[in-house]
Amino acid sequence: MTEKPSAKIDKGTIGFDWEVDQDPQAVWAALSTDEIASRWLSCKATIDAVPGGRVRFGWGDEETTEGVVTAVETGRILEYTWEQPGEDTSRVRWEIQPADGGGTRLLLTHTDLTRPQDKVKELAAGWHDFLDALVAELNGTSHTSRHDELLERYAKS
Repeated sequence: MTEKPSAKIDKGTIGFDWEVDQDPQAVWAALSTDEIASRWLSCKATIDAVPGGRVRFGWGDEETTEGVVTAVETGRILEYTWEQPGEDTSRVRWEIQPADGGGTRLLLTHTDLTRPQDKVKELAAGWHDFLDALVAELNGTSHTSRHDELLERYAKS
């Protein structure tokens, strides 16, 4: 696998700008379809991709993230709040664009983070691993988590 760029982390914002080989429609389906998102996020995902719709990501009894869809442009933009118990309420925004020469440019921006910088870096490592899993899902390949390796790498950045 070709290594994708690390997150840009700045003042409570995490940003990824990746190109993937699949078409924008496949990427949209992976972000907005419960069954597909559940596979690459390794959780029970519920995504009602309409303005005001609810999102819920359940990783068992111990960790659940919920939110409300705040922006949708079908096939292009999906944005929702990210509410974790005991953490800040933040915002996740996915943007899908056709890439030059084919494939998709995928931008993930997680904003409004007020948690300490080390916790922001942990979240960035988690998103990076999830994006690796998303690419594997799109390519029909398996994903081996690199979460611990990414945690270490982001902690040093």
